[in-house]
Amino acid sequence: MSRKPKAVPLSKIEDIQTSLKHFAATPKTISLSDLVLSLAKPIQDMLDAGYSYEDVSDVFKGHGVELAASGLKSFHKKASTSTDSYSR
Repeated sequence: MSRKPKAVPLSKIEDIQTSLKHFAATPKTISLSDLVLSLAKPIQDMLDAGYSYEDVSDVFKGHGVELAASGLKSFHKKASTSTDSYSR
């Protein structure tokens, strides 16, 4: 196994800086199903308070996330099923 260098060439600074800027310019994304999974509890709280999936969908739209009530309901049902199996 080779030893790791204790110093790197100064020329690497620009290369690394370019790579860092590239990643910073392309923010990480999350799938809609994972988004709903991560927000399953507050979504359920809103539903329990008497709001509909259409109302929840409007909240998403207010944040620039286009997700129809039917898709939201489908993702949320799957999220509820997966979180129920974890709590057993």
